Amino acid sequence: MGATVALKDFLPKHYSELLLSFDEYVGTWGELIEVGYGSIMADEEAFPSLGLDDSNAVQFSVEAALVLCHDAMRTWRRGRRVRESLFGNLEDAVVGRVGATITGDDGAAEEFLNLYKAHKPAFAQLMPHEGNPDDDKEIRELVIALRYVVSRCTGKNDDSNITGIQRFSTHLAEAHKLFKRLDRNSIPDGNTLFSKKPRFIVRTEL
Repeated sequence: MGATVALKDFLPKHYSELLLSFDEYVGTWGELIEVGYGSIMADEEAFPSLGLDDSNAVQFSVEAALVLCHDAMRTWRRGRRVRESLFGNLEDAVVGRVGATITGDDGAAEEFLNLYKAHKPAFAQLMPHEGNPDDDKEIRELVIALRYVVSRCTGKNDDSNITGIQRFSTHLAEAHKLFKRLDRNSIPDGNTLFSKKPRFIVRTEL
């Protein structure tokens, strides 16, 4: 006899929809990025393997957050036909919020956003938003971006950082899953699509 099939798997799924303001939607993306960032910073086994001094550890923590921000925003951008100004407004708001949160300083939002924009050309080459979604490809791109950041912060080759890269890659992959889920279940509200701060419809599975 074949594998047991649970009949409940064939039941229709039920969803509820939330209508979020622009700021609430920004906050939701920010919280997901911060979850990923928190898991990276809490990994007490990975950091020692990189052999970072205090200065390089700060640099790595900032650039890891930038990688997460770029991955979140390219995930949202991919496959969407939206005006550039809408994407720019969302991106600036999300990245600025993350910067303020991880530094604990609202005044750091603009500086963090400027750092993000300075790194964006490099990250866009390593993690492009063009093309069809492909989970495996996106994870590989994330690992490449991580290796780039680690090499910048340690000055060592990959062989010296293999343990840290493997562990941090796991955290990035888990965060990516959260980004994909929110992206898949949210769309701009058509009634406010052309406003500067549109609302967003977010579907939640019951």
